[in-house]
Amino acid sequence: MQIPFFWPALGFTLGILLRCPWLAAHEWKIGAGFCLGLLLLWFLRGRRLFPFFLVIVFACLGNLFSNGDHLRPENAVERQVTQEDRRVWLEGKVLTRPENKQTGKRKNISFVLSAGQFSKRSPQGFERAHVRGKVQVFLTQPSEPLPEAGDWVRIAGRLETPKAVSNPEGAEPHDASPSQMPLPN
Repeated sequence: MQIPFFWPALGFTLGILLRCPWLAAHEWKIGAGFCLGLLLLWFLRGRRLFPFFLVIVFACLGNLFSNGDHLRPENAVERQVTQEDRRVWLEGKVLTRPENKQTGKRKNISFVLSAGQFSKRSPQGFERAHVRGKVQVFLTQPSEPLPEAGDWVRIAGRLETPKAVSNPEGAEPHDASPSQMPLPN
C-alpha cells in the first residue's frame, strides 16, 4: 500500500459511480456492509487483501453518500422552484419573529415560514399542492400589520433558490436558506 490515498479515493468514486435506484432500497444492507468491512479491515491490516477490502468499504461509503444526497421528499418546497418568473402563492405558519432591516428609506422584513400550501396560475387554472419545508421570506416595503411568530399567512411573490455559497469557510453577506421568497412592493 504505497499510494495511501489512491485506494480510498478509488473506492469512494466507485461507490458514487455504481449508484443505482434499486440499491437505494437496500441502504441498511450497504451500511451494515460498511460496518462489517471496517471490522474486517482491522483484522486484515498488513495483509495483501487489505487494499481490496479498503476499496469495498469506501465504495459502500460513497454509495451511501450519493444515495443520501439525492433523497428529497416529493412535496418539498424546493421542487416548486422554476426558471419562469411567475407569481406564486404560499401559505404557511410563521416560525420566527420578523427581522427588520432598514437601509435609507428602504425597509426590508425577513422571517422564516413553514410552508403548507403552494399555488400557482397555469393555463389549466390554479395548480395547488401541499408542500412542506422552511422558506426564508423577504418583504420589501411591507404594509402593516406585520406577521408575528405563530401566525398563519398567505403571501404572493416569486420563489427563488438561494445563491450558492461563494466562500464556504467565511462569512456570507446573506443568509443561506432552503428557499428564498423576495416579494415585490
